[in-house]
Amino acid sequence: MQTHDTLVSYLLLLFIAIVVSLAVRRIKLPYSIGLVVAGFVLGYSQIVPSFTIDSSLIIYIFLPALLFDSSFNANMTNLKQHWKLIFAFAIPGTIVSILIVGTITHFLIGVPWMSSLLFAALIVPTDAISILAVFKELKVPSKLATLVEGESLFNDGVAIIMFKLILALILAEQYDLIGIDYASFSFRLAASYTGGLILGAASGYAAGYLMKRLKDPLLEIMITVIVIYGVFLLAEKIDVSSIVTVVVTSLMIGDLSRRMTISATTQIALSSFWSFSAFALNSILFLFIGLQLNFTMLWSNLLPILIALVAVNIGRIVFIYPYSNLVNWLSRKNIIMHRDHVPLKWQHVLALGNLKGSLSMALVVSLPDTLVYKDFLTVLTFGVVFFSLIVQGTTLRPILRLFRLQTLSQDQIEFDKRQGMIISAKAVLASLKSDYERGLINSAVYDSLREQYEFVVENSEQSITRLQTKNPTLADAHLQATYYQMLMLQRSVILNAQTQHILSEDAANELLANFDRQMATIGWIKKDEA
Repeated sequence: MQTHDTLVSYLLLLFIAIVVSLAVRRIKLPYSIGLVVAGFVLGYSQIVPSFTIDSSLIIYIFLPALLFDSSFNANMTNLKQHWKLIFAFAIPGTIVSILIVGTITHFLIGVPWMSSLLFAALIVPTDAISILAVFKELKVPSKLATLVEGESLFNDGVAIIMFKLILALILAEQYDLIGIDYASFSFRLAASYTGGLILGAASGYAAGYLMKRLKDPLLEIMITVIVIYGVFLLAEKIDVSSIVTVVVTSLMIGDLSRRMTISATTQIALSSFWSFSAFALNSILFLFIGLQLNFTMLWSNLLPILIALVAVNIGRIVFIYPYSNLVNWLSRKNIIMHRDHVPLKWQHVLALGNLKGSLSMALVVSLPDTLVYKDFLTVLTFGVVFFSLIVQGTTLRPILRLFRLQTLSQDQIEFDKRQGMIISAKAVLASLKSDYERGLINSAVYDSLREQYEFVVENSEQSITRLQTKNPTLADAHLQATYYQMLMLQRSVILNAQTQHILSEDAANELLANFDRQMATIGWIKKDEA
């Protein structure tokens, strides 16, 4: 009966996620924030029965899938171009932030040293899902998106290694900073991170080598599932960073797909399978965050939560600005590449886009019940994640607009407006024709309005022609997007014909593979240009 009730709860959450997804599109709210708010409202109203998610389920089932999806879709070319900058933000930046957040938590909130550092390690990792969704909508510079995405991918590994090492010290009854073997601590941190990089690279290469030779989408998807979960468990077993291992493995598999080493059919299948998995798991996690929020507990601990939230942002700011200015000085002196320059507006976004999410929740839930400060750290974490998503998440879009960081050209905006006019005017013309044929309007009204909207269509089409002549990339982008949609239509027609036994399976598969190759080429071109 318990299994039945749990399944019902998960299905209910997925249904709520669909409703929230439709709602947030209308109000321009990041999806993850909408889920947290919906979860909070449902939990407070007790419409949804309370339930818990086992911490091991989050760590061992949810986390690898979420990591694969975000890493697989990352642009390896861009990451390689800026890897020095990304690792500098991700590794020393994370360590500095943990020390600052831990120090503020210790002195201003009164949490013992080791527990405050433990909290800092679990709260410092950034959650880039909401940030990148806004970036995609506003078309921010690709380098800025790469920095945010790359840092998010690699700072998780540092934070979790620190989290595990600090937790091990606490469980060994090491409650203060005196007596810690800092040389051993640093060595284990470096070894765990480096070991994850090596194991991930080897696993990614081996998986790609095998997938290249199978040429069977279902088997290749199964290989990615086995490899991602397998290397995660193996990394845990040999005490190297499981997060870094999965990230690097996923990046390599994604890069092989981008270079067309893996079949086009498999690329489409892989992307669809893992995108759905990540969507479903993220939906459940963010709704779970909202459902677990206890208004009474949040209110009674509001001051420490706000102090912790400020501490988290101070820890971010203290590193971002000095380091970015150091990088800019080195680039001006030609000591490093000029492309590593970080504009001041970007520094603001890197500092303010400090959203927290599912990883912090997973880590705090995984703490052993015997830990003295577990309940208080849980309240702090839930509070910081909630206010981070609500306050910083909702202000990110206005901040980006204020700094004018979107790269969408005025020509593109004008093109979209004209296309919108054509779509709306033709919809009206179709409605008018239908109403006229059914006798709902007379010929005089029909002719008058038809001429008016036909003029709108003609005028807009002429404007689009002038824009495409002035800026040929608009015409090419429109052609690519339309061609992609037509290939999707052809693919669905062939699938339908195969289902109805109009086409043989061999013929249909050959045609589908051809469409997939063309779609994958268009898709990767679009990703590389983004």
